[in-house]
Amino acid sequence: MCGLDYIPLHLKSDELIILPKFHNGEFLFFRCDPEKLIHPYNVSLVDLSHNRNFNNPETFSPDDVLWNTDENKGFQRYEEKSIVSLELILEEGIDTIYNRFQSCIDDDHFVEVVLKHKPIHCNLAHSAFEISYNNNLVTWENWDDTLGLKKGEFKRVVKELRNDIRQFLTNMIISESASNKGFEIIN
Repeated sequence: MCGLDYIPLHLKSDELIILPKFHNGEFLFFRCDPEKLIHPYNVSLVDLSHNRNFNNPETFSPDDVLWNTDENKGFQRYEEKSIVSLELILEEGIDTIYNRFQSCIDDDHFVEVVLKHKPIHCNLAHSAFEISYNNNLVTWENWDDTLGLKKGEFKRVVKELRNDIRQFLTNMIISESASNKGFEIIN
Protein backbone atom coordinates (compact mmCIF):
# COMPACT_ATOMS: atom_id res chain seq x y z
CA MET A 1 0.00 0.00 0.00
CA CYS A 2 1.23 3.49 -0.85
CA GLY A 3 1.18 5.76 2.17
CA LEU A 4 2.27 8.91 0.33
CA ASP A 5 -0.76 11.22 -0.01
CA TYR A 6 0.83 13.38 -2.71
CA ILE A 7 1.23 10.53 -5.23
CA PRO A 8 -1.49 10.78 -7.93
CA LEU A 9 -4.18 8.09 -7.77
CA HIS A 10 -3.38 6.66 -11.22
CA LEU A 11 0.08 5.64 -9.93
CA LYS A 12 -1.12 3.97 -6.68
CA SER A 13 -2.35 0.45 -6.12
CA ASP A 14 -2.62 -2.14 -3.38
CA GLU A 15 -2.27 -4.87 -6.00
CA LEU A 16 0.93 -5.02 -8.03
CA ILE A 17 0.09 -6.43 -11.43
CA ILE A 18 3.05 -6.90 -13.73
CA LEU A 19 2.28 -6.17 -17.37
CA PRO A 20 5.35 -7.67 -19.05
CA LYS A 21 4.43 -6.75 -22.61
CA PHE A 22 5.50 -3.36 -23.90
CA HIS A 23 4.06 -1.90 -27.09
CA ASN A 24 5.47 -0.28 -30.18
CA GLY A 25 5.11 3.50 -29.81
CA GLU A 26 4.87 3.32 -26.01
CA PHE A 27 7.02 5.86 -24.17
CA LEU A 28 9.44 5.46 -21.29
CA PHE A 29 10.37 8.42 -19.10
CA PHE A 30 13.72 8.59 -17.32
CA ARG A 31 14.61 11.07 -14.56
CA CYS A 32 18.21 12.28 -14.59
CA ASP A 33 20.51 15.13 -13.69
CA PRO A 34 20.57 17.82 -16.42
CA GLU A 35 24.26 17.14 -17.17
CA LYS A 36 23.35 13.55 -18.16
CA LEU A 37 21.59 15.04 -21.18
CA ILE A 38 24.90 16.57 -22.25
CA HIS A 39 27.10 13.61 -21.22
CA PRO A 40 24.80 10.55 -21.17
CA TYR A 41 27.67 8.04 -21.34
CA ASN A 42 28.02 8.06 -17.53
CA VAL A 43 24.55 6.63 -16.88
CA SER A 44 24.25 4.09 -14.03
CA LEU A 45 24.52 0.43 -14.97
CA VAL A 46 22.64 -0.72 -11.87
CA ASP A 47 19.52 1.34 -11.24
CA LEU A 48 18.14 2.41 -14.59
CA SER A 49 14.51 3.04 -13.65
CA HIS A 50 11.89 4.46 -15.99
CA ASN A 51 8.18 5.09 -16.00
CA ARG A 52 6.13 3.67 -18.84
CA ASN A 53 3.04 5.35 -20.23
CA PHE A 54 1.13 2.20 -21.30
CA ASN A 55 0.34 4.03 -24.59
CA ASN A 56 -1.97 6.22 -22.51
CA PRO A 57 -0.47 9.75 -22.54
CA GLU A 58 -3.65 11.32 -21.16
CA THR A 59 -3.24 9.42 -17.87
CA PHE A 60 0.51 8.70 -17.61
CA SER A 61 2.54 11.85 -18.24
CA PRO A 62 6.31 12.37 -18.35
CA ASP A 63 6.09 14.39 -15.10
CA ASP A 64 5.01 11.26 -13.20
CA VAL A 65 8.66 10.17 -13.12
CA LEU A 66 9.48 13.18 -10.91
CA TRP A 67 7.40 11.95 -7.94
CA ASN A 68 9.51 10.75 -5.01
CA THR A 69 8.26 7.31 -3.93
CA ASP A 70 10.65 6.93 -0.97
CA GLU A 71 8.94 8.24 2.17
CA ASN A 72 12.33 8.43 3.93
CA LYS A 73 13.67 11.15 1.62
CA GLY A 74 11.47 13.96 2.98
CA PHE A 75 10.44 15.64 -0.28
CA GLN A 76 7.66 15.14 -2.81
CA ARG A 77 9.24 15.81 -6.20
CA TYR A 78 12.63 15.82 -7.87
CA GLU A 79 12.50 19.48 -8.89
CA GLU A 80 16.06 19.76 -10.22
CA LYS A 81 15.90 16.71 -12.51
CA SER A 82 15.42 16.56 -16.26
CA ILE A 83 13.21 14.07 -18.08
CA VAL A 84 14.33 11.94 -21.00
CA SER A 85 11.55 10.47 -23.16
CA LEU A 86 12.27 7.25 -25.04
CA GLU A 87 9.88 5.94 -27.67
CA LEU A 88 9.83 2.16 -27.94
CA ILE A 89 10.37 0.93 -31.48
CA LEU A 90 9.60 -2.77 -31.40
CA GLU A 91 9.61 -5.23 -34.25
CA GLU A 92 6.47 -7.23 -35.00
CA GLY A 93 6.06 -9.97 -32.37
CA ILE A 94 8.61 -8.40 -29.96
CA ASP A 95 7.19 -7.03 -26.71
CA THR A 96 10.24 -5.76 -24.82
CA ILE A 97 13.77 -4.47 -25.30
CA TYR A 98 16.42 -7.19 -25.03
CA ASN A 99 20.06 -7.08 -26.03
CA ARG A 100 22.90 -9.48 -25.38
CA PHE A 101 26.52 -8.37 -25.62
CA GLN A 102 29.17 -11.07 -25.93
CA SER A 103 32.76 -10.26 -25.04
CA CYS A 104 35.12 -10.19 -28.03
CA ILE A 105 38.01 -10.86 -25.65
CA ASP A 106 36.57 -13.94 -23.91
CA ASP A 107 33.34 -15.37 -25.32
CA ASP A 108 32.50 -17.07 -22.00
CA HIS A 109 31.50 -13.61 -20.71
CA PHE A 110 28.37 -11.71 -21.69
CA VAL A 111 25.84 -9.18 -20.46
CA GLU A 112 22.12 -8.99 -21.14
CA VAL A 113 19.95 -5.88 -20.94
CA VAL A 114 16.20 -6.44 -20.56
CA LEU A 115 13.37 -3.93 -20.11
CA LYS A 116 10.93 -5.10 -17.42
CA HIS A 117 7.78 -3.69 -15.85
CA LYS A 118 8.46 -3.58 -12.09
CA PRO A 119 5.52 -1.82 -10.41
CA ILE A 120 5.74 -0.60 -6.83
CA HIS A 121 2.80 0.49 -4.63
CA CYS A 122 3.44 4.22 -5.20
CA ASN A 123 4.30 3.86 -8.90
CA LEU A 124 2.45 1.37 -11.08
CA ALA A 125 4.32 2.68 -14.12
CA HIS A 126 7.75 1.82 -12.68
CA SER A 127 9.92 -0.15 -15.09
CA ALA A 128 13.64 -0.78 -15.34
CA PHE A 129 16.36 -1.95 -17.63
CA GLU A 130 17.83 -4.93 -15.80
CA ILE A 131 21.43 -5.80 -16.56
CA SER A 132 22.82 -9.28 -16.00
CA TYR A 133 26.44 -10.36 -16.21
CA ASN A 134 26.91 -14.07 -16.98
CA ASN A 135 23.31 -14.73 -15.84
CA ASN A 136 23.71 -12.78 -12.55
CA LEU A 137 21.45 -9.76 -12.10
CA VAL A 138 23.67 -6.74 -11.40
CA THR A 139 22.73 -4.95 -8.15
CA TRP A 140 24.48 -2.47 -5.87
CA GLU A 141 25.14 -5.36 -3.48
CA ASN A 142 26.98 -7.50 -6.06
CA TRP A 143 28.48 -4.72 -8.20
CA ASP A 144 32.08 -5.54 -7.20
CA ASP A 145 31.56 -9.21 -8.11
CA THR A 146 29.83 -8.50 -11.43
CA LEU A 147 30.55 -5.32 -13.41
CA GLY A 148 32.63 -3.44 -10.83
CA LEU A 149 36.22 -2.50 -11.55
CA LYS A 150 38.10 -5.76 -11.72
CA LYS A 151 41.71 -6.61 -11.19
CA GLY A 152 43.37 -9.55 -12.79
CA GLU A 153 42.44 -11.65 -15.78
CA PHE A 154 38.88 -10.37 -16.37
CA LYS A 155 39.62 -6.64 -16.05
CA ARG A 156 39.66 -6.06 -19.83
CA VAL A 157 36.60 -8.26 -20.39
CA VAL A 158 34.46 -6.41 -17.85
CA LYS A 159 35.64 -3.02 -19.10
CA GLU A 160 34.71 -4.04 -22.66
CA LEU A 161 31.22 -5.18 -21.59
CA ARG A 162 30.59 -2.03 -19.51
CA ASN A 163 31.55 0.04 -22.56
CA ASP A 164 29.16 -1.96 -24.76
CA ILE A 165 26.25 -1.40 -22.36
CA ARG A 166 27.04 2.29 -22.01
CA GLN A 167 27.11 2.71 -25.80
CA PHE A 168 23.72 1.02 -26.02
CA LEU A 169 22.18 3.17 -23.26
CA THR A 170 23.80 6.37 -24.55
CA ASN A 171 22.43 5.67 -28.01
CA MET A 172 18.91 5.40 -26.51
CA ILE A 173 19.20 8.71 -24.67
CA ILE A 174 20.63 10.58 -27.66
CA SER A 175 18.13 9.12 -30.16
CA GLU A 176 15.21 9.40 -27.69
CA SER A 177 14.16 5.87 -28.65
CA ALA A 178 14.69 2.31 -27.49
CA SER A 179 14.82 -0.40 -30.10
CA ASN A 180 16.11 -3.87 -30.84
CA LYS A 181 16.56 -2.83 -34.47
CA GLY A 182 19.92 -2.08 -35.97
CA PHE A 183 22.03 -1.37 -32.90
CA GLU A 184 25.71 -2.02 -33.48
CA ILE A 185 28.55 -1.98 -30.97
CA ILE A 186 31.65 -0.17 -32.20
CA ASN A 187 34.77 -1.94 -30.89
